[in-house]
Amino acid sequence: MNGTHRCAGRVEVLHDGQWGTICGGQAWKGKNPEVVCKELGCGRALPTQSSTREVSQHVWLDQVECDGKESTLKYCGHWPWGSHKDRCENSNARVLCSSK
Repeated sequence: MNGTHRCAGRVEVLHDGQWGTICGGQAWKGKNPEVVCKELGCGRALPTQSSTREVSQHVWLDQVECDGKESTLKYCGHWPWGSHKDRCENSNARVLCSSK
């Protein structure tokens, strides 16, 4: 969402019929962006920074931990849906993938 092309921008997930964001910052690192790029069919993940909160939306995921073998974020470890630290209100996870 809000990227320069469909394989870049803020990561959003649909849960219980509502779109929401993923906590950025230190919790969003490692293999997590790789799984998102794979799920989108967008090549490999490139380095990017978490953004400041862009819109007033629900934060669905925090403390996401993927090992890179998952086909989608829902199979990665994470806190329960909708549980997050207050600091998540200020940053969103972002991805930049190699393919458009």
